[in-house]
Amino acid sequence: MTNTNHGMEWYTDSCIKTARSVMNLPDEYDLTHHDQDKQAFKDYEYERWAEEPERWSPCINLEQLAARPDLEIDWYCPDWIPVGAKTIISAEPKTGKTILLFHILKAVTEGGTFLGKSCPPTRVLYLTEQTEQEFKKQVCEVEGLLGNKNFFVLLAEETPEAVKTWEDTLQFAERMLSITKARILVCDTFGGLAKLPPGGENDAATIQNQINKLNPLFKNRYLSVILTHHNRKKSQNPKDTESNLSISSARGSSAFVGGAGHLILMDSINGTCKRNFSFFGRYNHGATRTLELVNGVYQDATLPTGRYSPEFSSYMNTTFGGKNG
Repeated sequence: MTNTNHGMEWYTDSCIKTARSVMNLPDEYDLTHHDQDKQAFKDYEYERWAEEPERWSPCINLEQLAARPDLEIDWYCPDWIPVGAKTIISAEPKTGKTILLFHILKAVTEGGTFLGKSCPPTRVLYLTEQTEQEFKKQVCEVEGLLGNKNFFVLLAEETPEAVKTWEDTLQFAERMLSITKARILVCDTFGGLAKLPPGGENDAATIQNQINKLNPLFKNRYLSVILTHHNRKKSQNPKDTESNLSISSARGSSAFVGGAGHLILMDSINGTCKRNFSFFGRYNHGATRTLELVNGVYQDATLPTGRYSPEFSSYMNTTFGGKNG
């Protein structure tokens, strides 16, 4: 369907073949450059059920819903990126969420492992607020990621002039997903790319409305969307021991619960390479873990149940006078 809104006449189906040629993507090609025998799922673009012409009508009954095949995989990266869902990674600025995400996406685009768990290979479309030099510098912090041909990025200075609104951005992303056949869309950061109005990042209704505008993209049933977001700054009051891993620490917090299925909160441990995580939503709700970056590789530093990290023990001693048992 030709789209001529917002001066985007170039943004048509007829451009796909040309775009693939310019990007060195032939009309027919494998989902990744890896051994297809190792892929754990088939390459679905849009599910079609020929016997049901109304399969994408606005309303379907539960018989039609039951006839639709289940997804062949549940996770692109187990525990971190569920298939067919929106994931939000929220942390304070400069906590390392982008580097963590790069490590995860490297494993996914290579069909490798993250924290010892296998990742089915797929392509990634990454929308960033960063310029080329900023983005490249961060990519180089993850060994072996630069040069990955399954990782596509739209840099800040390369954003088409016609892309002015959040709706334009999502329309552009839908077209690029079709061209690249990427199955993971990253918006880094959500607050910047969603063009939130003044005060909007602290308004739950505004955030949920913008998140919900992603829903039409999920006609591609194997799509996963990752949004990075900022937590509120920690209190400078030494008497304030509120955790930065609670839902209330994320700006516009109540919207995340309703708008995204998988919420990951990330917090730094001062003076260390360790990061604490808490998970909320429909997947790993209530789970917590600690990761440590050692020699450029993330390792699981979560202590066995019943044991406390030195940082947590210190917190308990300060708060409850050592009654941490």
